[in-house]
Amino acid sequence: MGPAAARLRGLARRAARPAVGVSIVLVLGTDLFFLTQRNVTTPVSLNQSVARFRASQATTTTTALVQPTAPTTTVPTASPGRRATTATTAALTGAGSKPGASAPSASGPFTAPAEGVYAYATTGNETVSLGNARHDYPSESFATLRHGPGCRWDFEHRVIEEHVETAHYCGLPDVLQFLSNTQKETFYGQTQSVDFTCDPPETEVRVGDDPGTKRTFACSISDGSHAVETVTYLGRDQLTVDGTAVEAFHVLIEGTESGKVNGTSRLEKWVHPVSGLLVREVVHVVSHSQAFGATVDYQEDASYKLERLDPTT
Repeated sequence: MGPAAARLRGLARRAARPAVGVSIVLVLGTDLFFLTQRNVTTPVSLNQSVARFRASQATTTTTALVQPTAPTTTVPTASPGRRATTATTAALTGAGSKPGASAPSASGPFTAPAEGVYAYATTGNETVSLGNARHDYPSESFATLRHGPGCRWDFEHRVIEEHVETAHYCGLPDVLQFLSNTQKETFYGQTQSVDFTCDPPETEVRVGDDPGTKRTFACSISDGSHAVETVTYLGRDQLTVDGTAVEAFHVLIEGTESGKVNGTSRLEKWVHPVSGLLVREVVHVVSHSQAFGATVDYQEDASYKLERLDPTT
């Protein structure tokens, strides 16, 4: 070994100690981050939800005042999500479901629910395998409902700040369509947004179906994965909401995902017989995918039950 090589080797030895120290600090810092962040869950209050709703209403009103006319006709693209589809002109205007059909009457299905904030008794949690992170849901969560163009209405369920789903529906005469959904999950400060699109739009309820009626839809996920969903109509069930009997439509939505996302989903839903508003839901989702920079197993088990038929505005 020559003198220069010896000096370089000595420099390497001297540099090694601080490098090891830095590595230890980084590891300890990473461990501390995982320990403090893996179960961060931020409940959302009724007051916060109502404030968001009022702010959105004020923005809509201001926009209308600034632009009192609408010289162009635009068909908006529905936001994608758990199951999502680009809204068609017929879906947004309420036309095209039957020859000569018009918007649904005020007395029959399906009319848009009243705007405002709806409260849901909530149970359950979601987990990811990365660091064994877990979100335990609060005992009550809130969904904000807003009217869109034509027959469309939007249902933003902010279960917690780290789990937000925004779904878009269309109420046609005797048909409730699911148009689109965006689901956002946040773990370790990183938000993962999932879009799910079914084309044609998914029919969740069709009045007149016999119990056991099934419909299957081919769907796509925003990362290039694919899914097949089967909607089964299970009949009418009587539920009680704040002392009022509701004869709800009962459906089961089962999905199988493949590609970059592999997994299954089972959504059991009860919806209001006139508006299509979610009255009760039981959710079970299991998936395996690339997320947050790693291979992650995800599972959600949750249930939601409407507490009051009238929203808070």
